[in-house]
This record gives sequence, C-alpha cells and structure tokens, in this order.
Amino acid sequence: MTVRKTKVVIGERTSLVSNPVIIDGIARAGKFLLANLLSGIRGVEPVQIRPVMEHVSRLHRFGLINTKAAKEVLQVEADMACYEMLIGRNFNYRASDKSSIFNNANYKTYLKRLRQPDGEAALAHFYDNKLLSLFIIHESLPNINIFFDTFPSIKIIIMQRSPVDLVYSWYQRKLGQRLGNDPLMGEIPFQGTKSLIPWYLYNHQKEYGSLPGMDRTVLSICTLFKMYQLSYNALSPKKKRILFIRYEDILSDPQTAIKTIAHFLKKEILPEMKQVIKREKLPNRIYLDLKGQKIEKIRKTASKKYFNKLLFLEKEYFNVCQS
Repeated sequence: MTVRKTKVVIGERTSLVSNPVIIDGIARAGKFLLANLLSGIRGVEPVQIRPVMEHVSRLHRFGLINTKAAKEVLQVEADMACYEMLIGRNFNYRASDKSSIFNNANYKTYLKRLRQPDGEAALAHFYDNKLLSLFIIHESLPNINIFFDTFPSIKIIIMQRSPVDLVYSWYQRKLGQRLGNDPLMGEIPFQGTKSLIPWYLYNHQKEYGSLPGMDRTVLSICTLFKMYQLSYNALSPKKKRILFIRYEDILSDPQTAIKTIAHFLKKEILPEMKQVIKREKLPNRIYLDLKGQKIEKIRKTASKKYFNKLLFLEKEYFNVCQS
C-alpha cells in the first residue's frame, strides 16, 4: 500500500488572551515582589508561573520549534491559564510562597470564584471588567519577539536588580551547579561539546567549561545583562510596550515605582495597595547596607578577572540608574 506524504499544517483557533502582562527578569531579581505589588492595581489578575512559555521561546530561538507552533503553544498556554484563574482553578495555596494567593491583596474575592459559574459567565466577567492576565517568566527578553508576535497588545515589565546581588544570590542557591542534576530545577539544559550548558551560554561553551562555580556565575550574569541590553536596543518601536523597574527603586521609594507601573498599565491603584506595601515591609533601606558584605564574599571566591568584570557591571548598572 502506498502511503501519501502530506505536510501537516497547524490551524488557527479563536484566542482569549491578547493583552497579557508579563513580568520578566533574571532569576532572583525580585519578580514575585513586583507581582504582589501588582495585586494592588485594579484589573490585574493573580500571578501565574507557566514555565512552558519561557521554554517555548528558547526552543524557538534555536530553531527547535517553528514559529507557527511556538505561537500556538504560547497562545493556548495563556488562554487555558487565564480561564483556570477565572474559575478559581490552580490557585497557589502554599502560604509561604511569594506567589501564594494569600499574598494577593484581594485573595478573599478570588476565592469566591470557586463557587461561581464557569464557562460563558466566567468569560463575560473577564471581558466586561477588562482584566489583565499576569505571568512571570525568566530570562526571556532576549527571546521576546515571539511573544510580541503572539499577543498583539502585550505589556512587559522587566525587573532589574544589582549584578552583585544577583551573583551573590545565584551562588548561594547553587544555580550554576544544579543544571541537569537537580530534578526540581525546571531549566532545560543544552548539550554542549563537553557538558550540559544553559541556553544563554551556548556560544560561550569553552569559557564556561573552564571556570569554577563563582566565575561561572559571574559569566552567566554578565552575559545575560549584555543580551538584555542588545535585545532591547533592537526592539524599536516595540520599546513602548516594555517598562523597566529596578528592585532598588521599589525598596527605597515604592510609591513612585507603583505610580509608574499603574501609569504604564493605564490602571487605577486600589486602596488595598497600602496593605501590600505594609506586608512587604516597604520601604526597606537596610538592603543597601548589606552590599559591602556581599562584595567581600564574592571577592574571596571569584578570580580577579571575573571579580573585576562584575564590579564594572555593577558600576555601570548604578550609573545608568542615576542618569
């Protein structure tokens, strides 16, 4: 029997989410703090973490999934996550997590969804109230074009943080050592010539493979900072749909940061925001006082070459912040 070979073409479906709000940033930058602040802004849904979204964008970057398939997976993932949130399914009930529903300023209102109608009634509530689905992704600005192509009215908030703080936090949590070894680390590794490597260091295999732990961490952060800057510079005119927020600004002056975010989203700040700020213990200026201790600990572990690279990036980061 002759088997006819035909090309399989992905069809199109009616979508639900066209204007998600995406929080992106390097791991440990403070994205969950930002998500909790967003709960004090009218119309922003509880935050969701859907790792498939960031993985799809990385696979697309390397040609491991075509554009049409990538877009459809992103759209379906956002739509299903949005609907599940509308009917009270998949809330995070773990109270100690930053993403817990109990950290949301209006958690009591959201818990009522468990007893409300699903289906068309839930969709009508979404459309009538002009709600914004909120997602957290990691290290995705370098791969952001597929998100722009998928969601016509997307808005992206990039959470930034001091390079020294990121390196210190990464090293403390052993992020550079867990790739491929820890089943609880949801990072898809890439196979290098000699070892597993993170996607963002695929073009730095030789250098990455020759370094000890702390230097690998510094290389990772420096590489990601550069990728973020290059990606953002290439985005015009899409830049208007991206807002950068610094962790340090939230800690020192949360009111100004919140007003900036609300203006970007064109949404109203709720009275409950006062509760959020109090619960998050903002402002918090003690954080900056610990900088010297972190630098000293990194200096004792990193090589001189990579320590100097980190200090240069740190200086550059704060110079930009002040300009």
